Amino acid sequence: MKTEKTYTLSKNQEKIQSLSLGQLRDLYDTLETFLVKEQQPVKVYGQKASEIEISLQKNILLDKDDDAFRVYYSITTSTGEIEWLSYHQLTKLSHMLLLFLKHNQFPFPAFLRSSKTKKNEIPVITEENQVYQPASLPEDISINKYIHCSNMQPSPQVSYSISGNGQWINDLSPAGIRKFQRRLRLFLLKEDV
Repeated sequence: MKTEKTYTLSKNQEKIQSLSLGQLRDLYDTLETFLVKEQQPVKVYGQKASEIEISLQKNILLDKDDDAFRVYYSITTSTGEIEWLSYHQLTKLSHMLLLFLKHNQFPFPAFLRSSKTKKNEIPVITEENQVYQPASLPEDISINKYIHCSNMQPSPQVSYSISGNGQWINDLSPAGIRKFQRRLRLFLLKEDV
């Protein structure tokens, strides 16, 4: 059986272990493809617009001991449901949806492409003292991007995660993921010598 070195990506307490050199190359290629594609209009996978059903419901309740109506709202889609919203929650939800959609149109606003990184944010690549065993773990490699805003923090926050072998490194900023890409490229160039 052919053996090869394994590597670990680590950031603070998070680690992706037992990565082969081939998986690191796959991670670099996936990351490069992701970063190029995110600069283009996003093709959304899923249901066609004509297949999506969304319904709103207003529930008005009056018990025998109540002095006033209790009013709740529900939103049902073909994939999920939000129930028992008050009028104020529904209006906040409406506002947040509009804000979220406004900030997620192409092209992405400059603040979503920030150049600042946090201390110790960039994953470090280290060689392990074991040999790569291909059958021991699932060999998935993926990149995820999260855009989050809330009524407490309405300015959208962007972070990235990378995964491999069923393990994750989270909370990489836009600048951090690009710096990691450069670090990984330099590492792979050194290993290919």
